[in-house]
Amino acid sequence: MLVCNCADAFIICGGGLKNLSFAVGLLLFVCCDVCVGFHNFGSALGVALPRWLTLFSQYAIWEFYLPSQVLIVCSLRHGGLNGPKKARSEMVCTEENRTEEGEEK
Repeated sequence: MLVCNCADAFIICGGGLKNLSFAVGLLLFVCCDVCVGFHNFGSALGVALPRWLTLFSQYAIWEFYLPSQVLIVCSLRHGGLNGPKKARSEMVCTEENRTEEGEEK
């Protein structure tokens, strides 16, 4: 499922840098999950993986995880794939942002 979401994000990302950072963040998150799988694969199936692979995956988990979260959060903070969102303070109905018909501006 995460791989499909990542592929969709790259298809949609033609809209700008924030969309690309979201897609790259998801790709790094997929890489993190692959490393978690390699790290847990040997113990789960009782198979001995090469030591270099388990050591690499142990450190690569964090090398992929932290940048993925930073990229995802930064892209969503600026609207992500759907454009900028209104700030919570702008969503409150006040007399200043109402028209005469009672609709919001």
